[in-house]
Amino acid sequence: MTESAAYRQYCRICWYGGRCYRIAIAGSFANATNWAGIIGIGVLGFLLQNFFGHKLVPAETWPAIVGQGLLFIAAAWVVIFVVRLLFYAPLVMHNEGKLYGNKFVYREPVLAFHEFISPKQNNREWAFQYRDAPPFSLIEYQIEIDGPREHHSACVGAHTYQVPIFKSHDEMRYTKGSVRVDRDRNLFARFFLRHDTDPRSARIYVLGWEEHLDK
Repeated sequence: MTESAAYRQYCRICWYGGRCYRIAIAGSFANATNWAGIIGIGVLGFLLQNFFGHKLVPAETWPAIVGQGLLFIAAAWVVIFVVRLLFYAPLVMHNEGKLYGNKFVYREPVLAFHEFISPKQNNREWAFQYRDAPPFSLIEYQIEIDGPREHHSACVGAHTYQVPIFKSHDEMRYTKGSVRVDRDRNLFARFFLRHDTDPRSARIYVLGWEEHLDK
């Protein structure tokens, strides 16, 4: 395996693991509090009896009750997190879209950026990240801004020098494009509204990405 191929595989593994971790961690604590009484008692009872030779007995004092409740929640969270990490996260990623070779296409556009902009914020540099795509991938995006298209200019780039300073609202009326991100998947956006335009919502959606780690 060449150095470039090894680095490509390493980045993809790190991305996949991080993506699964974020999906698994989301909502796992709320689920643990709901299922603490069932899962927590079962897990703690099994561990105490089979590994430590003790039986789980009802708590008699308030500190013991509180401590036992926290242990139930912790045990339930561990179980739920592992299940979400191993089974739920891969299923979510599969349902999000389809992979065509190195290109992943979402079934529905994914919101990556949303701000309420006004002419007072013209030429402000907005920084954001899209960590759901692998490092160095080519991200396909779509820009949506409320109101007539001829009233604003917009641009998205992976570096600050890729988002120019606008002089007027009719310089760049891009609605979609693609940009190759760096390892941290940094993105930058800049908008320019016509001076008599009311504040409006600006959204950037990701339509898909293509893995592109060649150096």
